[in-house]
Amino acid sequence: LSFLLTLIGRPAIDGPCPLFLIDANSRGSGKSLLADVASVIATGRPMPRKTWSSDDEETRKTITAVALEGLQSVMFDNVIGSIGSASLDAALTSISWQDRLLGKSETTGTLPLKTIWVATGNNVQMAADTARRTLICRLESDREHPEDRTDFTHQDLLGWVKKERGRLAAAAVTILRAHFAAGCTSTNSLSPWGSYESWSRVVRGALAHAGLPDPIRTRELVRASDRSEELLGLIHAGIIEAGNDISAAEMVSRLSERNDFAEEVPLPTLRSAVTELCGSRYDPKKFGYGLRQYVGRVRRGSRLNNRPGHGGVKRWFVESVSPSDGGDGAYGGDAHDAHSCGQQRNLVFTESSEY
Repeated sequence: LSFLLTLIGRPAIDGPCPLFLIDANSRGSGKSLLADVASVIATGRPMPRKTWSSDDEETRKTITAVALEGLQSVMFDNVIGSIGSASLDAALTSISWQDRLLGKSETTGTLPLKTIWVATGNNVQMAADTARRTLICRLESDREHPEDRTDFTHQDLLGWVKKERGRLAAAAVTILRAHFAAGCTSTNSLSPWGSYESWSRVVRGALAHAGLPDPIRTRELVRASDRSEELLGLIHAGIIEAGNDISAAEMVSRLSERNDFAEEVPLPTLRSAVTELCGSRYDPKKFGYGLRQYVGRVRRGSRLNNRPGHGGVKRWFVESVSPSDGGDGAYGGDAHDAHSCGQQRNLVFTESSEY
């Protein structure tokens, strides 16, 4: 419903809109159909389709083409695996776009970009920055083949929507109009969503005024599908598993140690984290570089940090933090026993501490 109201109320939104992800547990659940229903009500036409590419260069070209065409909305249909890129993140927090023309040494100039972006897929994973910009709708079917269902109220749903479009569109406009007629006061009770303040005022406020739940409550599902959040957990647990206060090279080296009498692979959690960041070839420099993007990011009361070691080599550790510490926190060299994998040390800084 928030997607439909966004399509209809876009001229009143003075800013960007989030990505709408229609996710499902199984193919044939009706993801693309649901997007088309909203589009037909709002515009009289199904959603324009584009294919999603994991190559950011291709994504940038797609966004430029969309901006040149001036498309109101675009759907990345049937995303496989994960979605997210620097170009998409920029498009989701901008209302203008500029790029170099393909094959030329000139730019497009500044183009308006008020496109509403939609994506569909099954169990789609989210990149970190894209997850923050996404509102999710989750469809779950308990059938093995949802596409074989026949017990629908309207067998030809799009056909029915086209016939009833006037009534349905008027109802959607009424929800928005009632909110504005009341002075948009319902927005005051909503939690902020950075970058999407105007969208929140128009769409979230209208839904709140109608007595409906806040749509951004579904962002908990986005956090659950955030690959970087999962990887950060692996990194925390893996570094603790390796002993905490350890260099990237030492961690990679320990993964190559083998005990002929051991039945289990050494340091399985750390191995999973290094594999995620480096692939099958364990490169200490690549692993250390990958760790940098997670420095200071808090997860479940802990965060990754580093300190300069011998020769300026960074030594990595996981420390405990609390909201009241102001984001500071450092490492005390005498601090505490190593716990088993999955637990954290309580690392504390004092002025007299030495590394």
